[in-house]
Order: sequence, then C-alpha cells, then structure tokens
Amino acid sequence: MRTISENFQKILMSEKLKPLMDKIREDTTLDFEIRNERIEIYYRGLELFSIYYPNNKCLFKFNEKLNFKDMDDTDSSIEEILENFIPKGKDKLEKYVDSEEESQQIIIRENNLSTKADQTSYYIADIEYKINIPKLRFDLLAVKSIKDQKDRKTPPKSFAIIELKYGAESAINSGKQSKSDLKNHFADLSEFIKQNKNWKEELKAQIRYSFNLKWTLNVLRRPKQDLCVGENDLDDKPEYIIILANYKANELRTKPEKLINTLKNIKESYSNVFEAFDVKIAVAVFVGYGLYSEYMKPYNDFIAELEK
Repeated sequence: MRTISENFQKILMSEKLKPLMDKIREDTTLDFEIRNERIEIYYRGLELFSIYYPNNKCLFKFNEKLNFKDMDDTDSSIEEILENFIPKGKDKLEKYVDSEEESQQIIIRENNLSTKADQTSYYIADIEYKINIPKLRFDLLAVKSIKDQKDRKTPPKSFAIIELKYGAESAINSGKQSKSDLKNHFADLSEFIKQNKNWKEELKAQIRYSFNLKWTLNVLRRPKQDLCVGENDLDDKPEYIIILANYKANELRTKPEKLINTLKNIKESYSNVFEAFDVKIAVAVFVGYGLYSEYMKPYNDFIAELEK
C-alpha cells in the first residue's frame, strides 16, 4: 500500500515547505501523487520531481532527463526549485510529452483542480496503481462523490477504477498477448479478482488513504463540506470505467464492427469482472474531460448505440 509517515506528512504541512506546497496547489499544470514514502509531482503526465523524507530530512530528486542536481530542504533550495528548476524543468520535458499520459493528467486537472472540479462526480485519488499479482496497473483510482446528481456534500459511497485508452482500435485490442491494451487489462483484472479474495477491501483502503491525505494537504479543489472517506464508506458496488480518448472517427465510420466485436468478446470472456463491477464507458458532456455519473454509459447500452 502507498503511504507516507506521519512525520513526512507534518513536513509537507510545515511553514518551511509552504511556498512549494502553495505552488503545487495553485499551478494546475502540476499533479501531486502519493507513493510509498515519497511524493511525485507530475507535469503533463511526466514526473517532474519527487519529494523524499529519509533520515528526517526532505530530499528533492528531479527527473533524470533534466540533469538537475538533487537538493535538500533548505530555504535557498526551495527558492531555487520555485524560481529555477520548476520552470526550466517544464520546458525541458515538453519534448517527451505523450498524448495518453497527458490526457490522464488533464482528467486529473478537470476533476480535481479546475474551477469546475467541485461540480463533477469523481475525484481522482491515485494514478498508475500497480498490483503485483498479476502485473496489473490501474490508470486511475477514483472516489465517486456524488449522490442523486446534486452535489458533493454526501459521503462517498463508491469507488471506480478508470482505464484510459487513447487513439485507435489497436489500443482496445492489439491482437498481442503481451500488449497493454484494454482486452488484456480485462484479462489481468479477471485474474486479480480470482486470486485475491480481499481485492475490494485492499483497493478501498488505498483509495481511502490517498483521497483523505490529498484532502488533508489541500491539493484538491473542494466544496466547503468535509468529504473525507470513512471506514464505512465506499461499500457500494464499484465501477470500472473505460475512457476512449480521441478514438479515430474514421474507424467508427468505416469499420465499427471491429470495436463492437472486441467489446462483445470482452464481455463474453471475462464475466467475473462484470459481476464484480458496474462496467461503463465514459461519454463527454459536449467536449471535455469532466467526469459526470449521468454520462457514464452502461457497457451494453454503449454497444447497442454503436450497432445502430
């Protein structure tokens, strides 16, 4: 499980790191993520730098591509990070930006940080969450924090795993067993459920921890009401949400049967996933990355619309 020590949390909330944390909160191109005894700060889907706390002292490590020196938590170092390393690091990372990774961070920004974030239905609690058995990675873990389509004032009752696929049908079904496409993600998730009887409790514990810590550190745009996730929350049936970002419209015009057949084959092959989750396809509200529960199409309904 990804956690940080209480002392590390206190340092992140201290006056010494306040200028840096304020920058992270105010700059919506930056994304704050919790890892095991470290914090990762992303820019456009790429790691910009990490914060560690070894031997009761903060250490800042920058992406190796930047060729920046590691720094400690002195006032002069924090000032240099703010004035020098963050802006220069962003510029240097531009040439490495990947469309799918950037789309993932845009989803985070729209639902966690934007001026409309407190009106959407999901908060992103964690990204790139790895499971050892099998070697499975979830793109995004989310808290569904809305009830009756009204507001974010009620305790969250459900969580969601979100899988992002970018581009053409090959991202859905590459035809290769080792490829990280949607079909193989279903296969891995199916195996994960079979092998781990406590899968739901483990995911709930991680999501609860990550969301509550982000809430405490104020790195989410939030309504006035306290939405911290309690021990008895997230008990409803979880969702498995598929986002097909920038799917090639020409493929839908000329060969819609490819996507239809792949989705049907997934449903037939991995029934235990559909028993464990409400599987849905995200649909944009006009154009955008805001996630709204009423625009999550049930899997079968999405296929039926494609067949029309």
